[in-house]
Amino acid sequence: VPFVVFVGGTSGVGKSTVSQTAATVLGIDRVISSDLVRAVLRGTLHPDLIPALSESSFSAQRMLRSNLEGDPLLMAFEQQASIVGQATMALVRRAMKEGLQIVVNGVHLVPGLVSVPVDWPVVSTVLTVPDPAEHERRFSARVETSSRDAERYLERLAAIRDLDRYIVGHARRAGVPVVASHTLDQSVFDLVGAVVDQLAAQFDVGIDVSASSAELRSQPD
Repeated sequence: VPFVVFVGGTSGVGKSTVSQTAATVLGIDRVISSDLVRAVLRGTLHPDLIPALSESSFSAQRMLRSNLEGDPLLMAFEQQASIVGQATMALVRRAMKEGLQIVVNGVHLVPGLVSVPVDWPVVSTVLTVPDPAEHERRFSARVETSSRDAERYLERLAAIRDLDRYIVGHARRAGVPVVASHTLDQSVFDLVGAVVDQLAAQFDVGIDVSASSAELRSQPD
């Protein structure tokens, strides 16, 4: 039975790297990001139509257009995540129709924000970095190793941590496994275990990842 894996979490928790490695262990060769979905929407829709799409998740409040009271960051992020989440579900629907297995990662995959039909073989997980100091160190490391504007992430670290608490809170209320991200091997092991357990419990789908996991562990760091 083809299945889809969601990997949510705020910026800097390791979604892309963990998703790619976990996909290998699970025997899945397609990984997409909700950021790509947002980029397509931004390039298609005029900013005046959906202003929240024009900003990053952790600065979405800059384009918030609302008279409601509440946390501007979370309100704007929910607008953005709801729209991107619905568009992402359209991709999932197409993949399932074609019998494809995919891993989807992204900050916009907030448990409970976009409904998933109960008969769809979709399992969700959320990554988090519990230690704020470790989270900051990860962004600092990007300054030397990534083409991304790491300083921008460091400047918005408080907002990124707010989104982490928001996403993790929703995950726990929805019963979605939350994986604490420390090392890559540990994160992949815990995430794959959560996926396998959910597939077996919810959809009676059994997969053997022992060979792939052993091969992964044997690779040098």
